[in-house]
Amino acid sequence: MHLERLHGSVRPTALLLGLWLCGCAHQPAPASEQVRAATRDDHHFVSPFAYEWFVRAELQRARGNLDAAIAGYRAVLADADDDPYVLSRLASALDEHGQHAQAQAALDQALQTDACSEAGWLTRAQLAERAHQLDAAFAAYERAESCAPWSPRAPLALAQLLQAHGQLERASAVLARVQTRALPGSAAACRARLALALAQNDATAAVSAAQVWLRVEQAAEEPLRSTIERLLASEQPQLALRLLQALPDRPQWSALRLRALVACGHFAAAEALLTISDPETLGGLVETARSALAIGRAQAALELTQDALAANPQDSRAQLVQAQAQLSLGDYLAAASGFSALATSPLGGAEARAGLALALRAQGLSALADEVARPIAH
Repeated sequence: MHLERLHGSVRPTALLLGLWLCGCAHQPAPASEQVRAATRDDHHFVSPFAYEWFVRAELQRARGNLDAAIAGYRAVLADADDDPYVLSRLASALDEHGQHAQAQAALDQALQTDACSEAGWLTRAQLAERAHQLDAAFAAYERAESCAPWSPRAPLALAQLLQAHGQLERASAVLARVQTRALPGSAAACRARLALALAQNDATAAVSAAQVWLRVEQAAEEPLRSTIERLLASEQPQLALRLLQALPDRPQWSALRLRALVACGHFAAAEALLTISDPETLGGLVETARSALAIGRAQAALELTQDALAANPQDSRAQLVQAQAQLSLGDYLAAASGFSALATSPLGGAEARAGLALALRAQGLSALADEVARPIAH
């Protein structure tokens, strides 16, 4: 029995829902494995026991319950001990859990069962990447691509890894290869086109690719969200904002739009979005307050943090933003009091000490401010 086939011709609704909940990091088996499993082992029957436990394992993993997920995969393998896809999923979960030797053993068993399992080689690449073994990761991604030349998963992952380590020309060559090989107008072609445009910093081409991808595949919204978050994290807000313009104007994108507008310095547009949006669509009261403070609306930020602290007086994030708003409003005594309560906190302690130093200096206590600003020795 091969669980790869579960994702192919069988396609049970509950399983697809479960895998959709798992997100991009836990996608169903790629098309290459579906086809090969169906043609090689078409007579195998997917038992209700294995089906149920695989769904449970994937759902537990999506919730971050690795112990339960590992137990679920092992329950499946008790019924199907030669399934390379499930063995690969088990190996990945074990590695995330810190059980590296057991992960390698499960992965070795997967590749002994099927030496050309795309899932197996993708997992080998991911494990090598986590261990910072770049050459091994590159080789494993290339082997996964050779085993499944019609699947974009391995080359897209390889290109992302190459980009992350400054090998931009090689990454562009890999993406161009995917785009050429993929069926024109397919989701794979759109994804490769977008990745290539981003690698070349071509905003116009990136927006066009994103728009086409959204027309081709509604599920493109979540990978696009991840792409935009990466762009914001890597200080490319202008490109992130351009991509956001390609997405539907719906409340679930408001928080990202606000972050991009603030990062780009478009404060008037950010203020307009703050005015018309419910704080919950902007990431909650504290994140909304942080954005309000960033565009110079300190009084609004203060009021939002007061609402947040009324609901949860121990919320240190709200306490920090409240003190920052008080500092911006010139209430130095209140700000100093708020910062001092957080100065040794593991969450925001450095920001609190910096704010406390500013509040003390504003009150003429420069020597004490200098003392507070010094890093804490460990």
